[in-house]
Amino acid sequence: MLHRAETQGTSASRLRSDSVVSAADGDEENRINHPVEPLSRTAILPPVLTKIADKDPLSWIEFTEEAIMTSCKTGHIRTWSRPSDSPAQTDS
Repeated sequence: MLHRAETQGTSASRLRSDSVVSAADGDEENRINHPVEPLSRTAILPPVLTKIADKDPLSWIEFTEEAIMTSCKTGHIRTWSRPSDSPAQTDS
């Protein structure tokens, strides 16, 4: 069974990581750093739907306007099309 590692001295003074910001952006002066919200103040939403995507654990997931893309540890990439907002058109 996997366990979360205990952290020593967890405090609200930690800053969020800039790992998603590329170094080429160069907007250091426009970047906003803010403290990490404590778990007690973070909303936890129940799932609306659960779906088994693969028998292997997922290693990557991306949400786009058109689809949800997943990849598992064995390298299978799947694209899940989102339903359209317009009603389905039938042939007459």
